[in-house]
Amino acid sequence: CDKCSLKGLCHPKPWIKSPPRFAIILDAPSSREERNDEMGYGKGADALEMALNEQNLSLNDVYLTSLLKSPKPSGGFSKTTISECPIWVEKEMDILKPPLIVVMGAESMKRFLPKITGTISDNEGRIVYDAARDCNILIGMNPNRVIFDDSKQQNLNDIMEKAAGILTV
Repeated sequence: CDKCSLKGLCHPKPWIKSPPRFAIILDAPSSREERNDEMGYGKGADALEMALNEQNLSLNDVYLTSLLKSPKPSGGFSKTTISECPIWVEKEMDILKPPLIVVMGAESMKRFLPKITGTISDNEGRIVYDAARDCNILIGMNPNRVIFDDSKQQNLNDIMEKAAGILTV
């Protein structure tokens, strides 16, 4: 994307170890994911793995990617970045065609469900069928919230329980 202000910066690779059962889209990679040049590293990823394990799933069942392909700059992402850079994750989803996409961040929610009202917290756990993509979209929370509040692990566990339930239907 020529207009993307992140062009030329680090773009950690999505986490994919085996044929994924569903996709998880975070808003942006963590600094640890940037250093490892791959998604799935850091305390947020550890919390996500714990929630997946509660459902007999693991990160190896997931295609883990991010809406924006660079960690959040100290001044935040520009409006141009937020509007132009997500074209890459759209292409990823077009190729992958997952039966379930779990959006785990406010920007991801807004991108994949632009007509939804309220905050991500207001909509956490909500499932929306996307006819254009022929998949369900589950609204989750940013797993990094667990780093600052251990009690949020239960919220993350509940989201992955809903994801597992969708996968078994």
